[in-house]
Amino acid sequence: MPTTTTAIKCHGAGLFVKRVFKNPRQLGAVFPSSNALGSFIAEHVDAKASSPILELGGGTGSLTKAMLKCGVDPQRLYIIEIDLELCAFLKGKFPQCHVLHGCATKLEELLPKTVIGEIHTTVSGLPLLNMPKEVRKDIMSSTFNVMDQHGSILQYTYSPKASFPAEEYGLQKEKLGVVLRNVPPATIWRYCQEK
Repeated sequence: MPTTTTAIKCHGAGLFVKRVFKNPRQLGAVFPSSNALGSFIAEHVDAKASSPILELGGGTGSLTKAMLKCGVDPQRLYIIEIDLELCAFLKGKFPQCHVLHGCATKLEELLPKTVIGEIHTTVSGLPLLNMPKEVRKDIMSSTFNVMDQHGSILQYTYSPKASFPAEEYGLQKEKLGVVLRNVPPATIWRYCQEK
């Protein structure tokens, strides 16, 4: 008889594959993020701070799990997921986190008013390179609109090039590293507003 944790993990993997076949461009990957990628991103999140953390594209919760493992209070996490089935799965898997169904272009409508302007870190696994340019721009604008002025976005991509032309929109970008132990390997970028 499988343990509850094993059952959730198996269900998560199966659900991810099912959703990939239904809408491959929306998920942008054929496998969930690896533990190595989750750990790398979690290392760049301040686990001890009190500010809310925003996660865009929760998927099956690989990055959420890594952040919680690093000591992030689940009450600080606001997870946005556009896929209804994945959203329901995340709500069951992480009942103490704030899991919200909706589009990342509408964050000011989705998030509680008390959170807007308080977010210092946003973690994103959204496949921005699969999206039209205008949608990418709207997502980045929406995200920076809900963060504090010193906030930054941690974005991973499976392409060696950045997901977003930061210079065109007055943003700074920094390549944080490449995680090879992920399928496919992922490059992680930090975006912030120019000082």
